[in-house]
Amino acid sequence: MARQPGKKSIESRLTGVERGIKSLQASDAAIIKSMRSGFSQMESRFGKMESRFGKMEGRLGNVESRFVNIDSRLGNMESRFVNIDSRLGNMESRFVNMESRLDQIYNHIDGFMKLHETLDIEFRVMKEQVRRLEMRVEQLEANGKS
Repeated sequence: MARQPGKKSIESRLTGVERGIKSLQASDAAIIKSMRSGFSQMESRFGKMESRFGKMEGRLGNVESRFVNIDSRLGNMESRFVNIDSRLGNMESRFVNMESRLDQIYNHIDGFMKLHETLDIEFRVMKEQVRRLEMRVEQLEANGKS
């Protein structure tokens, strides 16, 4: 059978298809190799990220322990403030009691001052009466002698 011009034989077509398949297989192999390389790079990066997250987790653990420490300190401060508040309450009641006592002392001092003032006035009055009596006695003695 003679070959017809412009028509390809089945064998040549099969050879072209085989070449295409081999080319695709080579291309697939290159893609797979590239993907494996990319995956290994990603795996390496994920390893680095995991390491970094581990470090961050350690740091966060330290921060958490610091917060627990601060929280306990704040609890201690709160108990101290409660203690101080109760002491201030006791002092306030003592001041109220002391104020009451001071009011009593002031009243006694006022009474003493009034008593002193009254006695001073009475002493002046008595002094004046004694002076008048002495003058009268002197007058009577002078009239009696004469």
